[in-house]
Order: sequence, then structure tokens, then C-alpha cells
Amino acid sequence: MTLGIDVGGTFTDVAMWDGAAMAVGKVPSTPLDQSDGVMAGARTAVRPGG
Repeated sequence: MTLGIDVGGTFTDVAMWDGAAMAVGKVPSTPLDQSDGVMAGARTAVRPGG
């Protein structure tokens, strides 16, 4: 699994690649604790239709 993360000022983007499929998530950034935005983006990416 390859994980790409962009923690920006407005949005946090997460991309996951398992060698066969790509999943992406985009959520509002969480400046007080960036890990919250990363985890929310990952959850969004793995949801069906994410």
C-alpha cells in the first residue's frame, strides 16, 4: 500500500494505491491537529464511492 497525503490550508487530500486500485479522499483541513484531517481523509477514501 502506498499512501500520499497533502495537508493544505483549506483541504487535506489522501490517496491510497494498493498496486491495483486507487482510492482518494478530500476533507476540510484540521489546523489544530493535522492527524485528525489525515485520518478523516483516509476513512473517506476507503468508503464505497470514495
